[in-house]
Amino acid sequence: MYEVVYKAIERELHDRSDVDRVLSAFDIRYETALAIFWQSNQRRVQFSTRNVRSKIAKYDAMMLGAAREGRASKQAPRSVLEVARIASTSPCTLVRRVLEGRGWSKREITDAFKDPERVLQRFPYIHGPLLTALEHDDIYAPAGDRLRRALGIEYEIRLQQHLENLGARFETEDDLRLRGEFKTPDALLHVPIAVQVKTRTRVGNAATTPFEEQSEIRLVTWIDSKAKFGDHDSLKQDYVSSIASYVGRFGPGLVLYWFGFVEDANVPMLSDRGVLVMDEFPSPDAVYQLEA
Repeated sequence: MYEVVYKAIERELHDRSDVDRVLSAFDIRYETALAIFWQSNQRRVQFSTRNVRSKIAKYDAMMLGAAREGRASKQAPRSVLEVARIASTSPCTLVRRVLEGRGWSKREITDAFKDPERVLQRFPYIHGPLLTALEHDDIYAPAGDRLRRALGIEYEIRLQQHLENLGARFETEDDLRLRGEFKTPDALLHVPIAVQVKTRTRVGNAATTPFEEQSEIRLVTWIDSKAKFGDHDSLKQDYVSSIASYVGRFGPGLVLYWFGFVEDANVPMLSDRGVLVMDEFPSPDAVYQLEA
């Protein structure tokens, strides 16, 4: 996916309900649209964290008013969803910050999110907003965390199945950790493979010039699975946090962004000749197994 398309999609994804509309306007998979939405909203929430904390008393009053004191309020409390939109944060994050502002410990907040009924008797004023946040926030609710972990495991298993179908011998991340390795890819091949890939480069420097397609062979000694979309931030952070060290320790490798990536992003991940980035496992006829 080129940057201009990615930017256009991101601009359209303001709410979870926008995903279906984006699918009808762009030729992308559902998983890709959802991943872009998730990651775009995560950045927005992270960016607004300091501002939310500095104004938490205001947002607390907007959401709950005097209800917690049992007094009449001149202004009716607003929905946690409405206040979250005003604060440019997620509903679950807003509830967490409100509870922090009222002196709740991290353990108490975690317990409340795991079992909202536990707070019903002692703190009935927060029960409704908490349930609403959990129902509508599929990014920062505990269910969202479980879903992302499950997706990560699912695509690691897919990678292993592809390698097994090729007959390639490899060690998994768990295998490598058992023998004391730190920061390891999802699969380290016993014998490298060669992958034939098609590359596209512009003929000339202007952005409007046509692309020229070429074919080349790339060596792969390890593979890392990413069950997400490779936007600029992900490509930069993943390269610095792990991928660059894999290249230095194990040689050239393959990074799979299963939900796509910004292929013309100007980032080290895409300019490092030791890293091949793809959005699907290479087809069997494009893989050449080398002899040990």
